[in-house]
Amino acid sequence: MKRIRVILAMTAIMAMMSTGCGRQNGQTETPLPAQAASAQAVTAEDIEKEFPNVWVDTLAYQYTRKPPKTIKPRHNVIVRLCTIECSFLKPLTDESNKALKDDIEGWAKIAPHLFIWDYTTDFWHYLQPHPNMRALAPNI
Repeated sequence: MKRIRVILAMTAIMAMMSTGCGRQNGQTETPLPAQAASAQAVTAEDIEKEFPNVWVDTLAYQYTRKPPKTIKPRHNVIVRLCTIECSFLKPLTDESNKALKDDIEGWAKIAPHLFIWDYTTDFWHYLQPHPNMRALAPNI
């Protein structure tokens, strides 16, 4: 049985990538400096050596939401793609959310485990209704 451990940081997404790929900013098209990607790339591998039944969970949102071009998540990494920048009024498949749809398709090509973190709460106005009532069912 696999267990999930969470590594939370917007730039942590690059820490979980497979080794042996290009890591320069221009090659990966990611915001993380090349040195940090190289230094952190062993994290998921190291975790797997000590804890073979653990998946590492990391977030992809805002400036790390776009999938990298030349680096891929390891087989023990879950990429949790967040919908925070979407129009919650419309389903994720709506044209207004095309950028996220493109990112989902891009991550699906390279991530062995892709989860979608769909925000269903308005954290700015926690007790007020969120304008996503008509979008919840299509998003499931």
